[in-house]
Amino acid sequence: MIRDGKIWVGGTEDGGQAFLLPKMANRHGLIAGATGSGKTATLKGLAESFSELGVPVFLADVKGDLAGMCRPGEVNENIRKRMQRIGMSGEEDIFAKYPVTFWDLYGERGIQLRTTISEMGPLILSRVLGLNELQSDLLSVAFRIADEQELLLVDIKDLKAGMVLTGTVRNVIDFGVFVDIGVHQDGLVHISQVCNRFIKHPSEVVSVGDIVKVMVLDVDEKKKRISLSMKQAKE
Repeated sequence: MIRDGKIWVGGTEDGGQAFLLPKMANRHGLIAGATGSGKTATLKGLAESFSELGVPVFLADVKGDLAGMCRPGEVNENIRKRMQRIGMSGEEDIFAKYPVTFWDLYGERGIQLRTTISEMGPLILSRVLGLNELQSDLLSVAFRIADEQELLLVDIKDLKAGMVLTGTVRNVIDFGVFVDIGVHQDGLVHISQVCNRFIKHPSEVVSVGDIVKVMVLDVDEKKKRISLSMKQAKE
């Protein structure tokens, strides 16, 4: 909440008020406290205030506690009493919604978050896949073995010609298909490598979001170009 050009952080029952000067907001800070002391509410309040000032905020919302900013809050009796104690009487109009854009691994409810399996790690991946305790333990073992034997595929330099991989179609254009294969650079399947029959446009075979198997034909690390083939991956 903005008061007189300052970000209101909180108040005390004896009338004390705490503010953050916007020009000082580029300093590092730490919000600490016991469970239920208001750490999340404070973080939301800061993010909402920055939004009012026209400053975008990136929040890592692991548990989903901050996602409610996209909807206006509701005042109940307990909240109203608390507001009176800290000097916020008559300010129920502060409960508003704020513009929010989500990052989404699947690209279905927000901006596609590009990451690799190794960057996610076994814990987050287990939650995404909905694994039980035993399956999660086995996944952790698999990650450890892959790490010890340097089997991780995280960058273009890890690609070798002849590899057959599974990827996601990111773009379909006149001369080919761009496929995300889990590294930081999408690979290109030329239209001649999409299938074994003649096609006028790759969209006759694939669409954005399709999961496809591809074979690595060539890797140019300097130009960061990856040549792929869908038809050879099926042979």
